[in-house]
Amino acid sequence: QAWLSSVDNPTGGKELRFPTPKSMTRRMSSSNLRRLFLAAFSFATAEAIVKTSHQVELKECSLHEHAISELSSLVRSEVSSACETMETSTSAKATLSVDSISLLRHNTGRPAISVWVTGYPRSGSSTILSMVSAAGQGLDPQVPGKIFSLFEPCHGGDKLTPSKASEGCAGLLMGISQCNFSRVKNLWGWADPHSTNDHKPYSRSLAHQHCRGSDLVAFKSVDYAHDLQKSLWMLDERPELRIISIIRDPRGVYASWKSMEPFAKLLKNGEYYSLQEVCENMKSNSKINHERVHHIVLEDLVKDPRSVMQGVYAFLGMTFGQAQEDWLQKTFNAARCPEAPAWQHGYEDCHSNSSEVVEKWRQVLTAGEQQIFRSEESCQELALARGYPTE
Repeated sequence: QAWLSSVDNPTGGKELRFPTPKSMTRRMSSSNLRRLFLAAFSFATAEAIVKTSHQVELKECSLHEHAISELSSLVRSEVSSACETMETSTSAKATLSVDSISLLRHNTGRPAISVWVTGYPRSGSSTILSMVSAAGQGLDPQVPGKIFSLFEPCHGGDKLTPSKASEGCAGLLMGISQCNFSRVKNLWGWADPHSTNDHKPYSRSLAHQHCRGSDLVAFKSVDYAHDLQKSLWMLDERPELRIISIIRDPRGVYASWKSMEPFAKLLKNGEYYSLQEVCENMKSNSKINHERVHHIVLEDLVKDPRSVMQGVYAFLGMTFGQAQEDWLQKTFNAARCPEAPAWQHGYEDCHSNSSEVVEKWRQVLTAGEQQIFRSEESCQELALARGYPTE
């Protein structure tokens, strides 16, 4: 780190010093030196342009930290982190288009941003993953493009090496965020239509190729980090990571579980999450205030999907345009939804009446289950905070 230093010059710009002892030039190849220079130059140029046109300030890390991060990746042969989050002087978000994100990837050799969509099963996480994938502007999310998407890593059907399995779900997600599949033998969700699999079986080399060729990596989990407070350390470890946390009325989540297998059987056998637990975790998660955590309330999504999608794209620094409008048209209150295969019934993204799920719980939950929600303090606190009916 002593090889690099970033200082303010009298004109207010950035000056990057590159001391070059013979030991350094012997250790680093010309291609790696060129890569380091390009990374530092691109960030310096982007910062200067953005400051001039938007009066914004890079908040995540300084140019000095970017250069050190990139140098560290060369020394360790790991993927370094990036920081793109910016805020204007008026607190409005400054966004990077997908093309700008692509520039960062080409200069650093890795996706610029990774997005982790997290929520309980039946909270709308698959639809949000599709929403992010729609930035790729392709008709088929399984075909490789600007977005690399993975459906539910950290599933019991994943096959990992013993050393990778010992790292738990956090270790797997951290590796995926950097396109590291070296110790991942297979992924249960690879064949799902939400995954960028090129309609081919999983292989480490194929996953690595498609992931590294993308501008953004997106994945979702439904059985890990329900208490998101305990996983915020991952944001410190991976500055390029963004988290989308989904909140849904716990009664709606619970009613959906009661109506579908395998959840219904698990609930009946007492082997699944309780209504009280869902309330407590969603209440806790909704209080997280972090610039790289974005909350989505499912009830808001089905009521005004366009505004919610625009908010997601602003959070990720992606362009919202006609391709995204088209995705909304075929997903929410669609005139006609395509016939899904039998195994996918109940899990489709497309809905002809999107808002009908909002209070369906009134017809599904028993009087006793509804009483639990009325009597639990965490449930009532969440309802008041999110505008859910308390009765």
